[in-house]
Amino acid sequence: MSSHAPIQFHEVCHDSNGPLNTYSLHPALSTEMHYHNLIEIGWCLKGQGTFMVEDQIQNYQEGDVDVVFPYQKHFAHTHENDSSQWYLINLDFQKVMQTSLSPILYSDLSILTQREIGVYGIFRPEEHPNVVRLVRQLIQTITEPSELAMRREILLLAQLMLELSLLSLGRPPYPRSGSRQYYSRIEPAVHLAQQRIRRGEKIQVSDMSQICLMSSGYFRRTFHAVLGCSPQQYINDLMIAQAKFMLIETNTSILEIANHIGFDDASGFNRAFLRSCGMTPSSFRTLF
Repeated sequence: MSSHAPIQFHEVCHDSNGPLNTYSLHPALSTEMHYHNLIEIGWCLKGQGTFMVEDQIQNYQEGDVDVVFPYQKHFAHTHENDSSQWYLINLDFQKVMQTSLSPILYSDLSILTQREIGVYGIFRPEEHPNVVRLVRQLIQTITEPSELAMRREILLLAQLMLELSLLSLGRPPYPRSGSRQYYSRIEPAVHLAQQRIRRGEKIQVSDMSQICLMSSGYFRRTFHAVLGCSPQQYINDLMIAQAKFMLIETNTSILEIANHIGFDDASGFNRAFLRSCGMTPSSFRTLF
């Protein structure tokens, strides 16, 4: 499972012809938690499983699509005794739009994608038919190597972003945990925190700053600039994420999970989980 590996940065080289990949996920396997520099758009052709973007966990099944924005950490996990198959594309939205649209329209779309979209992850046909239709049409169009298809790809991509912006009304912009610039400076701290929480060991912000050879104040500022949250909030988020993983994938009792991630009793864990997720651990477990 992805929780056994550090978050990875995957740089994807953009192909102006719109690369289309078929990706298969086999039983009891998952991708590692990672993020990359391009938009990921996918269409599930077969199977079902669990998909996580940032701290949002969703189930997926055949017919669903996904949209993940640059520098959003994510992974996919297929259900036991099942396998899934996806069409996946990675697109440099800014580059495609900049070379294909008028400067004014490009500027408007660029601002929209960076500041006004607050929905991401899995989209289902019964809930978001327009998003699913546009993603499927986009992927189908990319398989057609012609100038006309290229123009249609651009229009569909712009339509998709506009549709996502409409669904985002009243929502904050999508979170991005990753940033390639400066990430290497805090990477040892990120790995240390993940490793200790997986093992059920204590982790302090001072441990993280020391391994990065930074003063406490400078480390906190750098960490917040890269990941958009304080080191302590990151630790808290990791604890809840580890708890979610254990609730979904194991039969471990709630008290044991609480102890594993650093709580002395189930009551404190329940309160923290409720604040973070809006439901108790036991209620969360019933969803899966």
